[in-house]
Amino acid sequence: VTLPAAPTVGDICWVKAPSNCGVNNRVEIDSQNGQTIDGVDSVVLNDPYASVGFVYIVSGSWAII
Repeated sequence: VTLPAAPTVGDICWVKAPSNCGVNNRVEIDSQNGQTIDGVDSVVLNDPYASVGFVYIVSGSWAII
């Protein structure tokens, strides 16, 4: 999954893993265009029904909520 390329400050995205998510079938959420997610390039979900929210806080930076 890739977060939006041209978000506006305050934009929110939620990602929820499916029931078959696991170590061998994980969901990787990537930033793009030089953006980061709390200082890193990606976040991984590897548990069934795991979820994570992101908010675009400043230019080039997503935060986990």
